[in-house]
Amino acid sequence: MKIALFRELPLSFPGGVTHVMNILIKYLVSNGHEVLLFVPDSPVDNHLGAKVVSMPSFHFPFLKNTKFRLVKPVPAVLEEKLRLFKPDIIHILHPITLGLAGMCYGEELGVPVVCSYHTQYHLYLDYYKMGILKKLMWFYTRWVFNKCDINIAPCESVAQMMKDGGINRIGVWGRGVDSERFSPKWRNNGFREKYLQGNPNSKIILYVGRLYKEKNLRKIISEIKNIDNTVFMFAGDGPERKYLSRILPADKTVFLGRVENRDLSQVYASADIFLFPSKTEGCPNVVMEAVASGLPVIAVDAYGVKDIVQAAQCGFLYPDGEEICIKPMLDKLICNDTLRQTLSANARKFAESKTWDSVMDVLIKYYKQAMKTGRIPGLVTQHRKNDILLKFSMFNPGKKNYFKIFFSRI
Repeated sequence: MKIALFRELPLSFPGGVTHVMNILIKYLVSNGHEVLLFVPDSPVDNHLGAKVVSMPSFHFPFLKNTKFRLVKPVPAVLEEKLRLFKPDIIHILHPITLGLAGMCYGEELGVPVVCSYHTQYHLYLDYYKMGILKKLMWFYTRWVFNKCDINIAPCESVAQMMKDGGINRIGVWGRGVDSERFSPKWRNNGFREKYLQGNPNSKIILYVGRLYKEKNLRKIISEIKNIDNTVFMFAGDGPERKYLSRILPADKTVFLGRVENRDLSQVYASADIFLFPSKTEGCPNVVMEAVASGLPVIAVDAYGVKDIVQAAQCGFLYPDGEEICIKPMLDKLICNDTLRQTLSANARKFAESKTWDSVMDVLIKYYKQAMKTGRIPGLVTQHRKNDILLKFSMFNPGKKNYFKIFFSRI
């Protein structure tokens, strides 16, 4: 099978979508499939066995202080590469601009398109003073997804949210975890002693992820900064680190920066409780990794997160906006060793049943299902001659490109 993958952010961008994409590519290549990967600003032409096509990108004006960039697709390159590759499936990892181009060329070339939902991008806007655009962002999201053959949610709650929001043809492609890499066996007492400052009765409360506004970290500060016998550990980096380090007490806060590979396994296993306030996730990999490491979880009751915590019976969920609940939840776990051990055992048992191979096998079934439906090559061109927008020079009249296809399908 030949799969063309479209990813909106660079290969080096930290986060769950990159993690899932890498696992997907390894799985596909190891099982004999060919992968052509379209990404922005790639310094390499091969990634984990996938051929890479790099596209230019630019900073969105309102997000200049972040690493988020918008891709500027090059229509001639896209069409040439896709025609030469002759994909059986186009898979878009949450479309914005590059994914939109992939979807349009799927229609143009008669290739079925599978689109996977990963992040609540419309909710990001609240954190960057653009909340007024949320409805418009969701309208765009729904429009693009509904042009695809199959839309895949990362969990049941997100699937229901997509359905309620007007997205059709939805399946569920869950999340797995490497329960060998993430395991309680990597607990390191030397690591704990280093950060517990000689107080063996203290507990390490861990957060793993980017330190960005949309991770909702500011909301929990007042609830955690005065809890006794705790060290709050942040594994990850980003622009919010400066603010958090200024507000949280230095003697009980640790910023590890970005942590990877076996070091990350050790960080998870050496902590006592995992705290996760983000409500903009699809189905967060870091929560799965914490669960596999045997950590009880305290998290906001939000899409994706709640699926894991409820299914694993491994922690507590607090209602969005009621961060006041965090402190009593932490106090309950800190003071009750038996409860922590019970939740830890539940977490580990759940994680051991969630292998990545079984998850990827489900995705292959969706690929095959999409291929059975088929598409009619060039169907979009039937609508072009009636589209007034294509008469304007800014859309390069006379040349076939994704702008034409986009505006012909509105």
